[in-house]
Amino acid sequence: MRSIRQISVALAAIMWGLCAVGCGSAGGGLSGGVGVASAPFLVLNLQTGVATTANDLPDLSLAAYRTNLMVFRAVEAGVATTGSTALNFGAQGDEAQATATTQRYYLAIFEVTQDQWEVLAGTTPWLGLPAAAGFAPSAIQGDKPAFGVSLTDANAMLTASATRFSVTLALPSEFQWERACRAGSTGDFCWGTSRSAVTAGAFATVWETASGSLGPTAVGSRTASAFGHFDMHGNVWELTAGGALRGGSWNDSLPMARCANRLLPALDADTAHPLVGVRLVALP
Repeated sequence: MRSIRQISVALAAIMWGLCAVGCGSAGGGLSGGVGVASAPFLVLNLQTGVATTANDLPDLSLAAYRTNLMVFRAVEAGVATTGSTALNFGAQGDEAQATATTQRYYLAIFEVTQDQWEVLAGTTPWLGLPAAAGFAPSAIQGDKPAFGVSLTDANAMLTASATRFSVTLALPSEFQWERACRAGSTGDFCWGTSRSAVTAGAFATVWETASGSLGPTAVGSRTASAFGHFDMHGNVWELTAGGALRGGSWNDSLPMARCANRLLPALDADTAHPLVGVRLVALP
């Protein structure tokens, strides 16, 4: 097991954007004129439970997408290779290459924010962390990712929310996570192989690019991948369905944020770690 250091808006506009593709009620399945088989976006209202599909969401900076709405972007079905070879930068022994076919799925474009976690789970795990956890008070902010989340916490939240929404929420499998992280790239990162400060800084919040900040940045602060997902590299480690951690954090170096890097076993299921958060999959 690696060290802890290593793991260590206008309302009208919003409603127009959602209702332009159809509005509906919870429990009736997906609403909207764009079929779920083809729509690139899915928007889940965390308060009403309604999931709506959309062809386009031109303004992802809307505060609602980090509070009571959660936006998902489709990852199309296809064959992809995960893992790395011994010659790859930073390669580890548990990154054996594998090829598999995934069905189409929706992955949240942002890590679950603190505001969203409070709506979903009704808890604030980041406030229960010890004073020596290493993050600054500025890390506690609604549009920053929820952290201090254990696998037990995440599974309890998903179980409790199972009957609330017209879609099923889940943690991504490792294969779903890595396919989305790569976003079609065959390199070490979603942008390819460059390790320059300028390139990495555009996409990733890691130790080398965090400018000394002690804590994650607001979700969506960096550039999205080619698949339209933000913060797949760094910010907070993301839990996957089997408990593996993926993606690195603000307190980890760039090699730890590689697409293929994985921490398993990482933590006891009940352990809340200040570098760990979640990103969800929506299953229509």
